[in-house]
Amino acid sequence: AISPVLARHNIRMALRILRSFSLFLILSHHICSTRGLSLGLSPPTSRRCIISRGLAVAATGVFVSPHVAMAAPPFAVISEELGYFPVSNPSTGEMMYAPARVSSESTDQAINLARHLKKEGVVMYSAFWCPHCRNQREMFGRAAWREVPWVECGKGGVNQDARKCAKVDGYPAFYKGGKEILSGEVSLARLADATGFVGFDAAVEPERQATTSAAACKL
Repeated sequence: AISPVLARHNIRMALRILRSFSLFLILSHHICSTRGLSLGLSPPTSRRCIISRGLAVAATGVFVSPHVAMAAPPFAVISEELGYFPVSNPSTGEMMYAPARVSSESTDQAINLARHLKKEGVVMYSAFWCPHCRNQREMFGRAAWREVPWVECGKGGVNQDARKCAKVDGYPAFYKGGKEILSGEVSLARLADATGFVGFDAAVEPERQATTSAAACKL
């Protein structure tokens, strides 16, 4: 007979294999459907890609209603590894992508800065696949990010607005009145200074604020 310890070990190994296989299917579909994301190529329609699309949808266990899209495991694995996760468009059935949820906490001044940006008409242009955009969201923190006006520019992203993004050539980017004021991943202190937010104390923010260097995801 198999001991309980060995049985639990076998179950854990099986789950890891299943998660890895599911992630592989998602990556395969992502490469097929958004191949050359930054090059703007049309999704290929080869038999291999069509099959991978079907397997990817099955592997993610995506369930949608007309108003809500939810992904069952391995949603958490995909979100953690890639910084975004797949959902299904309820109208067309096509796979789309949404940025991962922000995991960090916000300081009070980060929330006030975000509200200031909204009041001043500052908009952040972002792409779901861009790691610098993900870092920028984490700088704000969960509560502050909910206040920040932003536009999805990534091809295949949920609520992508290609018309508004036509003027943007790198992400993240901050615009006010149709003009760029900052480009790339920047500290909240620099963002506060550029937008006239008075009294921002960089020392209050987490250490990750000091590691940014205006790096951007270019098209």
